[in-house]
Amino acid sequence: MDWIDEILADAPTEDEQMLSAIETYFTTGEVHGDFLRNLMANDFARTVTCADAHNSEFIHEWAIWVWNSIPMESWGSAQKVEDYEGMSDL
Repeated sequence: MDWIDEILADAPTEDEQMLSAIETYFTTGEVHGDFLRNLMANDFARTVTCADAHNSEFIHEWAIWVWNSIPMESWGSAQKVEDYEGMSDL
């Protein structure tokens, strides 16, 4: 299992669209969706307000996932998300 598979396996969702958005972000740096953008930017209030019913139910698990499962270079502020170019070289 490579690094992106580990990230996807740990994500608190089985939604194919969300998993695809996560994979795209970590491989290319492109963010698809306000929920993912705000989650990666560590903007709790906006993350919660952008979450659909499933993601709202698992908001605590999303926070744990970010903290424990993803590279520090890829999250933490809006500027980090904007500057992030993916990690396909890992």
